[in-house]
Amino acid sequence: MKTLRPNLAVVEARLSGPSDALLDRFLNDPESLAPELRAAIEADADAQERLRDEPLALAEEVEQDDQTSLSDSSPTMAQLLELHALLDRREATRELENVTEPAPGQIRLVEQIVGPLGVADYDLPEPLAVVLGEPAPDEPGVWYGWMASPDTDYASPWDLILEDDLADPMASVVQCWNTVLIYLKSTTLVIGQLSEERLAAVYALADDYAFGEAVDPALADPGRRVERIVDGHRVLTGTPIGPEGTDPRYDYQLLYHEAAEPLRVCARDALEWVAESAEQLSPETGQTDIPALIGDVITGIADRFREATKSIPEGFREVALVPTPAGTESQGSERRIELANVLQITLYSRETEGLSIVHGRFARLGGEAVTLELLQGDATVAHEILDDDQPTVNLPLSGSARMTLRIREPLRIEVALPELQD
Repeated sequence: MKTLRPNLAVVEARLSGPSDALLDRFLNDPESLAPELRAAIEADADAQERLRDEPLALAEEVEQDDQTSLSDSSPTMAQLLELHALLDRREATRELENVTEPAPGQIRLVEQIVGPLGVADYDLPEPLAVVLGEPAPDEPGVWYGWMASPDTDYASPWDLILEDDLADPMASVVQCWNTVLIYLKSTTLVIGQLSEERLAAVYALADDYAFGEAVDPALADPGRRVERIVDGHRVLTGTPIGPEGTDPRYDYQLLYHEAAEPLRVCARDALEWVAESAEQLSPETGQTDIPALIGDVITGIADRFREATKSIPEGFREVALVPTPAGTESQGSERRIELANVLQITLYSRETEGLSIVHGRFARLGGEAVTLELLQGDATVAHEILDDDQPTVNLPLSGSARMTLRIREPLRIEVALPELQD
């Protein structure tokens, strides 16, 4: 297996800290830190080792890791060309230095994490990079997007490796598996801009991750790049991730998913702050809170399936909407559930002709065929069989009349769906 660069210890130090600035405060101004934080640093063996081995133990490790291929010989022509290409990419992004307005496909730097009440009490060892997708409904200060990283060696099938794109080298990979909510006040410089075509490729790869067929871990080849066609887009990605303990990319994804969580928390806090402020300013507007209504309907559907499968062994299980090695619970209104290891249902909303409609993506688990029926009122509007020829299907689960979903084979479940009303 190829040796991946940088090694995981360097990545962990880059993402998890504590930062050099925090250690400097611990040494020279400990009273400026909260007692809990001082205690945490005192109990952190790695931090204490860095303090003992001052000043540059980590820096030496990074330098040794990055320069291994150059230590015993002169750089090859390929290495020189790659270095110049990276420098050219960084120089090209200087034209974005004065850009302030957010835009889809924009790559932004996160140098400190900010919440609605100001800078969050979170130590960021090194800046992070994020890619903006689209703004949250009714709140342009919060965007949906993805994390980005400089580490092309750790790319998985759902990491888009940027090539001729306008992007700083620290954002060489878009982690289409690692979605994030971004409070724009946490971002500073614009360090890249994806074209409409490349942004469409990001969305296609993210959809492939969330809804595509499972990949074969036996095809894992860490560090190798492959070209793929995903929904008509040519993309450069990595290979499937092997089992835990055999592939360093598993732990790498854990580190990056956890590094993004403070961003998600502060962005969710900002959304709640805006919602509470709007309610205080206009408590009797008479207007329907559509996102909240959709969230209630999706929660109601999940709850009804939970109730309907109580008597079935292993009848109901909720899993992360965007599955990651961390196995985190899905956030927001979208949900993913599994029924008796037979059927997976992903609940989400989509706007069609100005109307928000709740959908379900149904995917067969295992080898048994699954028979579904969807009724609107007393009329059957869909009859689907999930088998080898059609392992998945999308169905609308909200409409103008009462809707019922029936699973006929191999389970027998009937669920009356909650209504989505204006």
